[in-house]
Amino acid sequence: QAWVVSDCEALLMPIALAMDVASVSSHWRPAWCGQPHRPVFCGRAAGASGPHGSMAGDRGDDEGVVVQIGGGGWPTGYLDRLRRFILNGTQHTREAREVREYKFSEAFDSAYTFFFTATKGGLPLAPQVLGLPLVPFLRRAVDPKCNAFFLNAVVLKVDSQVSKPPWQDFAIAFHADQSLRPYARGTWLPADGTARTVVVLFLNDVSGGGELEVYDHYSLAESSYRAAAEFAHRRCRGPRAAGAAVDRCLAAAAEQALANMTLSRVSPRRGRLLQFAGSRSHAVRRLRARSPPTPSGPLPESLPVVQLPLPQSRVSLVLEQFAYPPEALAQIPAVWAESGGRPYFAEPALRELFADAAGRPRVFGELPESLLGGGF
Repeated sequence: QAWVVSDCEALLMPIALAMDVASVSSHWRPAWCGQPHRPVFCGRAAGASGPHGSMAGDRGDDEGVVVQIGGGGWPTGYLDRLRRFILNGTQHTREAREVREYKFSEAFDSAYTFFFTATKGGLPLAPQVLGLPLVPFLRRAVDPKCNAFFLNAVVLKVDSQVSKPPWQDFAIAFHADQSLRPYARGTWLPADGTARTVVVLFLNDVSGGGELEVYDHYSLAESSYRAAAEFAHRRCRGPRAAGAAVDRCLAAAAEQALANMTLSRVSPRRGRLLQFAGSRSHAVRRLRARSPPTPSGPLPESLPVVQLPLPQSRVSLVLEQFAYPPEALAQIPAVWAESGGRPYFAEPALRELFADAAGRPRVFGELPESLLGGGF
């Protein structure tokens, strides 16, 4: 059911009480809070144990729950350390990308990312493989009903490439999370290979933009997405149409069509953790640069005006989680990581164990007991 909301906090208080959360003002908010008179889709907040607990313990398979939002309770300095590790640890591969047989999603062409994939026994090796402090995140994010995982870091910048018109306001195009499906071609997969659960952790605030938008189930949203693009082109492609005016018209027409498709919009906030079903189509808005405020009064001539840069990147971790049948699981790399199209292992011994001489995955399916990575 949808409500037109003028008071988000009042609407969400019954849900907050059901979660045993004292207030929705800081940790738990609906995706449309702060945007009056837009539809809010609410449902049973299955599996959420409050702002400091696990979100993914039980998704509940409740299609009425569009997005669950949590955050807070992270160890002191953890978010900044994780963000710094992600940016420093992978930037050496930024300029040199190789063309690989496997490419997890064209939707991420404009995002600078690495990815890690594993079956259940290999997931605890992620911190060692990537050289990242991932344990606090994984403890809160992992869905125990899943057996295959795809973790990637997404870094968007103000100058990141955007989608083609009429979707030029999006840095990451519309997609459903099916990142492991290319490994299991020719094998039946539940829900066409989409993730059962997706968890996103935002690692910093941004100056503007970068919102994650969530739409309907991919089988429904895909046709609506195409129809919205066709509507925009019909409206704006006249005999005299040209240049920037056409682009503005296309963007405005697409926004009008999206208003009826969008179920949730979540702004990136440092430490915010959110969860949704991977079968729901979603996209990410481009970042918008905002100028620092101009000083209101005159300054002494001896003091130069210094413009401090605002954050120009949006850094997030995304964990796609799948529940695959045994015949599909046998085709998933037990432990694998890539950055810039190349194997990416922080520890040489792990690379030797899981990558062959050609730089491709060596071990597939569930790990043998002798190689199990333990727990979190």
